[in-house]
Amino acid sequence: MKTPYIFGYIDLPENLRIFAQLEGEVDTFKCNETVELTTGTIGINNDGLPITSYKFKKVSQQ
Repeated sequence: MKTPYIFGYIDLPENLRIFAQLEGEVDTFKCNETVELTTGTIGINNDGLPITSYKFKKVSQQ
């Protein structure tokens, strides 16, 4: 994994808590912020191909 990276606990409405990678800049996340599900590259495999997985990012404020 390319550093720096951010992980956090996400509380879902279904009363489920998951530990997941967050997409964004380090030191920009705070507790109780709203996030949304996204996908993105989390690493590179032995063949040099990207590994894609679920991530969470901040909800855009409009």
